[in-house]
Amino acid sequence: MISHGAEKWLGEVQKVLNDGEIELVDYQGTEEQMVGIARISHGKIFPHTDPPAAQKLINYFMENHHTSPFEFCDLTWRWRLPIFVARQVVRHRTASINEKSARYAELDANLYIPEPDRVLGQDTKNRQGSSGALPEDVQNAFVLELIALEERSKSLYHAHLERGIAKELARVSLPVGVYTDWVWKMDLHNLFHFLGLRLDPHAQYEVRVYAEAMYRVLKDAYPMCCWAFEEYKLFARTFSRSEVSMLRFVTPDLHNPGYGEDHPTAKRIISKLALPE
Repeated sequence: MISHGAEKWLGEVQKVLNDGEIELVDYQGTEEQMVGIARISHGKIFPHTDPPAAQKLINYFMENHHTSPFEFCDLTWRWRLPIFVARQVVRHRTASINEKSARYAELDANLYIPEPDRVLGQDTKNRQGSSGALPEDVQNAFVLELIALEERSKSLYHAHLERGIAKELARVSLPVGVYTDWVWKMDLHNLFHFLGLRLDPHAQYEVRVYAEAMYRVLKDAYPMCCWAFEEYKLFARTFSRSEVSMLRFVTPDLHNPGYGEDHPTAKRIISKLALPE
C-alpha cells in the first residue's frame, strides 16, 4: 500500500532559511497498515480500510500512549541545515543520521544569514532564547558582519585546501553557521515527539522552521495520525498530581475568587487551560 499524500511530496524540495532545504526522500508504512499491524493483539494482521474506524483506533493509541503502532511507519529526509541547528536536532537520539563528511568532501561553506528582523536581544526570562527588538542599526550591522565573515571564512578555507592542507583540518576555520547536509530517518512515534518539542513557539526559530516544513508533509502523508497528535499531544495539556488535587476544589469555575485563583497552582492550571484556537 502507498500513502498518496506522501507520494506527492517525494522529491519535493522545500526551501528553509536563506540556503537550507528539506526533502522527503523515502517512507515506509501507511496508516491502514499501521492499524492492521496493531491488530496482531487479536491474532490477525490486515489493513484497516474503514477510515472512521481507523481514526478511532489511532485516537485511542495516541491518547493512551500506545506508541508501538506508530513505530511501524518510517520517514527518511534529506536536510541542508546550519551546523548549529544540526547540533540541536541531533539531541533527538532516536533518529538514524548519515551526515556529509568534511573529511571526504569539500564544502561550499555557505553561511546562514538571517533577515535583519530575526536579530533579537537576549530574552530576560529565558537563558537560551531571544526576544525583544533591537535598534535597526544593530540588526543591520550584525547581518553585514556575518556577510563579511562568510567571505573571509570561505577565503581561508579554500586557501587552506589550495595549499594542500587536509580537508579534516582546513574546515577548522569555518563557523558553526555553515551549512551541512545529512540524511535523517525516524519512525512516526519519535517524529511526533520531535515535533511536539520543535513546533513549540518557544523553540528556536531556526529549528522550528524545519519542523514546520516536515509537518506540512506529515499532514498529507498521515492525516489521521496528525489529527490525533494535535488533539491529544500538540495542543493538549497535562496536569501534575497536585494540580489535579487543586482542580477538585476550583472546578467548575476557576476564576471564582472564592476558589483562590491567585494560588500559584491555580494560576498554572488557568495558564494550561488557555488553549490555542
